[in-house]
Formats: sequence, C-alpha cells, structure tokens
Amino acid sequence: MLYAPLFELIEAHPRFGPLLRHALEEDFELVLDYHRHPDAERWCVALHARAEESAPLSELAHIKDFGREREDCMPLLGPLATEMLAHYRLDRAPAIYLEGTPFRGL
Repeated sequence: MLYAPLFELIEAHPRFGPLLRHALEEDFELVLDYHRHPDAERWCVALHARAEESAPLSELAHIKDFGREREDCMPLLGPLATEMLAHYRLDRAPAIYLEGTPFRGL
C-alpha cells in the first residue's frame, strides 16, 4: 500500500489518532479535502469526519505539502480514498472535496 506510512503517522499522532479512531468507531462519513492555503505553493489534504450528511465537517488530520497542482486532486486522492477503504475496512470510500466542496471535475 502506497499510503500505509501515512496511515501509521496519523494513527500514532497524539491528536489525530484518537480523533480518527473515534470517527471510525462511530462510523462517521470521512471526507478528504484537497486545498491550498493563501500564499502557499503546494496543496494540502485535510481528513474530515461528520456524523451525517447535513452535519458540519470536523477536521481529524491535516497533511501539508501533499500535492503540487490543482490537477493532482484526483490522481492523489482517488488512490488515497481507495486505500483508506481497504485499510480501515470502511463501508464507503471517503468523499473527495476540492477546496471545501465536493469534487465535480476540473
């Protein structure tokens, strides 16, 4: 698995690990949001969770310098979502967002 080391880092993190475990135990929906901060050159991905579709997103983890371009969203997050589905034995793959909204293509 390409992203297994990333999963290990998140799980071992003192803040991110417990938040992720709680979200998994409660079967919350997971969301991967590919975004860039003002004045940043590289893109980040935030892992969010929410109890139900209408609930606000709650950030579980934030990974800096994840991608170089806006166009990297699906090539990076598609495989990440697929690996998360298998690694965490999820019922559904994490949703993919681009800059805070559901990804609809570029």
